[in-house]
Amino acid sequence: MTGKIRTYKQRIQERIDTGMIVGRLHKHIAGETEMSPTQIAAARILLNKTVPDMKALEIKGNINHTNDIKSIPNDNLLRIIEGEKA
Repeated sequence: MTGKIRTYKQRIQERIDTGMIVGRLHKHIAGETEMSPTQIAAARILLNKTVPDMKALEIKGNINHTNDIKSIPNDNLLRIIEGEKA
């Protein structure tokens, strides 16, 4: 067999139709279709298997609002994003 051997988790993730689940949830939110609490819970479980959670990002440091972000050199912006002092 050529190529990388897929893990069980990878095979399951490939079978979950994330787009269909998101579309169905979107229609439910828009009031276009009804979903039971069980269906919503199942959709959440399946999405957790394929889509990473969005977590809040905390930015530490002093931000000078008087400077235009375009005036900050790229290497300093990268340091700020990585949590280092610019």
